Formats: sequence, structure tokens, C-alpha cells
Amino acid sequence: MLLWGLLLSCVVPAAKLGVALTQESFTQILLQREARFLTDAIARDVMLASYVEVPDATHLKLYMKYQAEKPCTNVSYCFDQSMLLLRREQNGGGAQPVSSGAGAVQTLPLRQCAFSLVQGQYGDSVHIQLVVENGQRQLSLATQASSCNGWGRRHGL
Repeated sequence: MLLWGLLLSCVVPAAKLGVALTQESFTQILLQREARFLTDAIARDVMLASYVEVPDATHLKLYMKYQAEKPCTNVSYCFDQSMLLLRREQNGGGAQPVSSGAGAVQTLPLRQCAFSLVQGQYGDSVHIQLVVENGQRQLSLATQASSCNGWGRRHGL
């Protein structure tokens, strides 16, 4: 009995630690997925843009022409600092939160979202910086996106 008690006193804490580490890894994966989804969504729109404006660090305005049969599309992204959400508005249709919406995963609050124009030798690009948070876990992700339409060269941005 004493031997079994000693064995169980070692096994139970190790199992609890394993479960805690698994939950922490899962949380980190969710943060990475949500941050990557947000940056990829913005980068897709930037690549299709004919013209780009960054009025301030929390706003990004894109003017696009997808195809000849579709009218010009205006898309804007705004970091809502009061709600800690990234919102996307298309053609003045009302701003909607941007989220992967995957299953039971809710929109994770952003601690920071910043946009800036970066001048480069071969054209300009938009720098996107996000910090997402879930409880005590934070993840920072930055990326740059350029337009396939060459807006940085044609518009002198």
C-alpha cells in the first residue's frame, strides 16, 4: 500500500503538469492562428488595392478594382480601441469585426493594431503590426504587404 501511495504521489502531479502544458500549447496555437488570419485578410486586400492611404496608425484605406464588370470597391480597416477589435468596412456598408470565426473560437481582443506605409526601393508596402491576447498570453505578429497593382510607384506614396 505504501509503495502504491508513493507511486501515485509522483504520477498525479506529472499528469497534471502534462495537462497544463497541453492547454498552454493549445492557447498559443489559437493565438497564432487568429493573428495570422487577421494579417492575411488585410494583406489580401492590400495586394488587390489600386491606391492605399494610412491616415493614422489605426486606420487603413484601400481603393480597389477587382474586375471590369464590378464597380470600384473601397475597403477600410479600423482598430476600435474601445472594443479592442479590428473592424472592416466595405463601400460604406457598416464596419464588421474581422475574425476567423472558426468553430467555438471567439474573436480575441487585440491589444494593439498599427498600420504604416514603408517606402522601399522597388515600391511601397503596408506594414501591419498586431498584438493579440488571451488571458495572460500575448502574441505579437508583424508583416508587410505590397500591391500587385504597383500603387506605391504610380501614386508616389
